[in-house]
Amino acid sequence: MNTVLAPRMGWVRALVATFLAICGSSAAICSPSVSLSASSLSLGSVNVNALSSPQGFTVTNNWSQNLTLQSVASNNGQFIVTGPALPMPLAAGQSAAFQVVFAPAAAGSQSATIAISVNRPNQKMAFLAVSGTGLSTQTPPPSTYQLSPSATSLNLGTILVGSTGSQSVTLSNTGNSNVTISQVAVTGAGFTAGGPSIPVTLSPGQNATLNVSFSPLTPGSAQGSVSVVSDATNSPAAIRLNGNGVQPTMNVLPNSVAFGSVTLGATSTGTANLTLTQAAVTGPGFGIGTLGLPLSIPPGGSTSLTITFTPASATNFAATLTLASNAPGSPFSVAMSGSGSQPAVHTVNLAWSDFSSATAGFNVYRGITTGGPYVKVNSSLVPISSYLDPSVQSGNSYYYVTTAVDSAGSETAYSNEAVATVP
Repeated sequence: MNTVLAPRMGWVRALVATFLAICGSSAAICSPSVSLSASSLSLGSVNVNALSSPQGFTVTNNWSQNLTLQSVASNNGQFIVTGPALPMPLAAGQSAAFQVVFAPAAAGSQSATIAISVNRPNQKMAFLAVSGTGLSTQTPPPSTYQLSPSATSLNLGTILVGSTGSQSVTLSNTGNSNVTISQVAVTGAGFTAGGPSIPVTLSPGQNATLNVSFSPLTPGSAQGSVSVVSDATNSPAAIRLNGNGVQPTMNVLPNSVAFGSVTLGATSTGTANLTLTQAAVTGPGFGIGTLGLPLSIPPGGSTSLTITFTPASATNFAATLTLASNAPGSPFSVAMSGSGSQPAVHTVNLAWSDFSSATAGFNVYRGITTGGPYVKVNSSLVPISSYLDPSVQSGNSYYYVTTAVDSAGSETAYSNEAVATVP
């Protein structure tokens, strides 16, 4: 056994001697004389051309003797080490504090090794692994403040006086920064605007609705504007306004009536359609012709109404025509009057000669044209040679002939024709 071990022990001693020659001491067989507080550090994700938060580490002299810390260096310039000035003495057991920051120059994962060296001959160096990720960044666009209306002019159209027409406008924040509307000002008679409570702030892309109304006070065209004041660079946003006020009016001719039978005219003289909604006559004996209501009359147009008077007695009558419409001052009234009287009675007296003693009586015939045809007007034989015709009317001409009838009922031919004109 001893003969075998001896050679082996000699070989071990030679190997140890070789290591002692290299490392310089049996107390440390090629191990660093310093220790680090961490073996690796992660600096996280950092925007390109920005700095990470610093992370610290310490270097401690683990040797039994004083030594000098020669360098603490990174092999990647994107990882920057800061700390005390080097070289620096480091007593046994003493520590030195350092910090490292990450300043990525490009996007992507990055790593480095920080090497720590001392003045001990043949001393193995200590190493700290560091890593981080660079994040790409884009230069943000410059801030813009823009308020854009959906329309720069509005035509509110043709509106009746006393009525209201409305349209809406959308106010949009077309910039990339908040815009605050501080005032909405309206000019022009009859124009108003309503919308969100002021002040109001619109974020980028947000909208607000502005309602613009036109309520004309008088007929005629009107102009105005809406001014929207904000902190936008294009403030104030201006919107031109236009509108036209119209109003119907009505003239009734004649404005009073004395009857007979009279046709009245209603004429639209305004700037809008006149609409008749009612026509009525109050008073005995008066009437109104058929009229389809409601009736629309354009400006400058007219319509007629026929009023009749049919008195029931010979006395004076009065009535009122009432016309209702959409014109100011409606309803309109027209005074009417008329007098009833007994109609004139017209008669025609006829007389002829009779030369026969055998005549029992006579028949009287009448026509409205000369030569007939004739129609008998008496209901029974006329016993004498005269006749009063009470059934004639003024302005007409009548043509008469007679015949003689004997007791046997035989009738002669027509006599000669006589004409009578009733004045």
